[in-house]
Amino acid sequence: MAVVAIVTVVMCLAMSGWWASHIGGKTAQSAREREVEAIGSALALSAQTLLSTNDLDGLAQQVTEAGQRFKLNTCRITLPDGSIVADIDALHVTVRTLAPTWSQQTISATHKVQGRTIALDFPIVIKDRGAARLSITAPRDVPISTLRHILTVMGGIGVVTVTMLLVIMRLFIKRWAPLGMVREALVAINHGEDAQGALAVDEELGPEAQGWNKLLAEHAHLHKQLISQQTTDLLAARGQSSGDLESACDAMWQGLIVVNRQMRVKYVNGAAAVLLQSKRETLVGAGIDQFIEDPDVIESLHGSVNGASAQRHTFEVERKAGGNQSESGMLRISIRPVRRNDPAAVIIVIEDITQLRTAEDASHAFVTQVTHELRTPLTNIRLYLETLMENENIDPGMRAKSLNVINQESLRLERIVGDMLSVSEIEAGSYQIERDDVRVELLFEDLARDYQAHAEEKQIDLIFKIAPKLPVLFGDRDKILVAFHNLVGNALKYTPSGGQVVVNIEADESQVTVSVKDTGIGISEENQQLVFDKFYRARDKRVSAVTGSGLGLALAREVIRLHGGEITVESRIDEGSTFTLTLPVRAKAA
Repeated sequence: MAVVAIVTVVMCLAMSGWWASHIGGKTAQSAREREVEAIGSALALSAQTLLSTNDLDGLAQQVTEAGQRFKLNTCRITLPDGSIVADIDALHVTVRTLAPTWSQQTISATHKVQGRTIALDFPIVIKDRGAARLSITAPRDVPISTLRHILTVMGGIGVVTVTMLLVIMRLFIKRWAPLGMVREALVAINHGEDAQGALAVDEELGPEAQGWNKLLAEHAHLHKQLISQQTTDLLAARGQSSGDLESACDAMWQGLIVVNRQMRVKYVNGAAAVLLQSKRETLVGAGIDQFIEDPDVIESLHGSVNGASAQRHTFEVERKAGGNQSESGMLRISIRPVRRNDPAAVIIVIEDITQLRTAEDASHAFVTQVTHELRTPLTNIRLYLETLMENENIDPGMRAKSLNVINQESLRLERIVGDMLSVSEIEAGSYQIERDDVRVELLFEDLARDYQAHAEEKQIDLIFKIAPKLPVLFGDRDKILVAFHNLVGNALKYTPSGGQVVVNIEADESQVTVSVKDTGIGISEENQQLVFDKFYRARDKRVSAVTGSGLGLALAREVIRLHGGEITVESRIDEGSTFTLTLPVRAKAA
């Protein structure tokens, strides 16, 4: 709906601009006709006086000056027999001296408009001597400055309107984002998802998100209570159905441990043994403090087994990795006493929340990066708009520069939002390509036009080497252009001033090969495959200083693969990188 609104506004502004220029053109043409008629009347009156006194030199000078000053195509004075007395071009003059008398033939005034030309005839009567004709033709075209002024004003209004719509859209999306995420969580629940970490939303989005997470936490708490109660009941009847009880407990994804008054393990299920990185037979009968070393957890266990505390306590502790870094993570340990057959028994429930914390960290990092990425173009747009609005008599060069910056930053915002929406579609499995004929050389003309100013600003040599003859691809033009934008934009972003970016395009009958080579900061060998992952950014300090969402290369690779192609990278630290992609000329959807 927002896109439809923007398109409608742009179309209305375009039609208004056309109508204004059309009416302005008609008005200017009418004014031009009146101007030429006034010039002819004045010149005819002056010519009558000069012809009476035989001042042909003065007449020739006036005709020439009038033609040049008022941009006349022709300005000529002729006698009834066709001889020319005066003309803009002196070479056309055929009469150098007037006779005492000549023909008294009547000459009538005429006014004709033929297409873009005005043609006027004015009679000149010299008493007792004869008659003459003043013929004038002049262009009727509208002055370019008038149209340029109208279009500039309408264009400025259009840019301001579209920018305001984009700002309103962003505020609207920000306001309704938590409700949208809650809706997605409800859809996931409907499809069978029940993990709290997967259903939680970022609480920084507002009170709606906080309320949803609280509801999830209460649901999880009730679920744990139910499981704990069921487990306690099963333990009470263990003598009759120990086999079924152990199978049920082993089927749980949470770790379950029961300890006695002496702080020794009475029962442990398989999940708890895995989470504590030990064997079940080693755990049973051993002291729990040998496997859980956190002092707060041990203190809470003492309080529960001694009867000092009857409440449930929850702790989050870091799991020791030992010699294997992949085994490290975060554990949530819940403790509650059992008050039935064994009043001193305590149940410990252990959950692995490593993925939940990792997902939260990635989500926070993504929000932070995208916020910085969107803030820069919005700030530039606002500053240049303020410059245009606060300075009525702004220099035309500065005005053009401001409008160009606003246009470039608007396109940059469009690409960022487009990348985010495209990644969402990819994750949802709804990302599709619309195939048609694609002129490759035209794509790179657009790229050169979009990035040349940015390259000059950073003092980077941006060079496009395009093969003389390129085939016509069969693919999605807009999505291929997005992939090229991300590659060239990244090369300029990570290349310091004074560097060089070379885009080389070659082709044969089967495929097109594009390489983007820069002299930038380079990528380490261990990061060269990770750069194509969503949200990933290298840990190099020089990379962290440059804003980015971590989506561009992931989206570019997905687009190229959907077209049956591939992207590879070769790089060395401090020497630069070369990204090479291949696209088949004619390929079925991947």
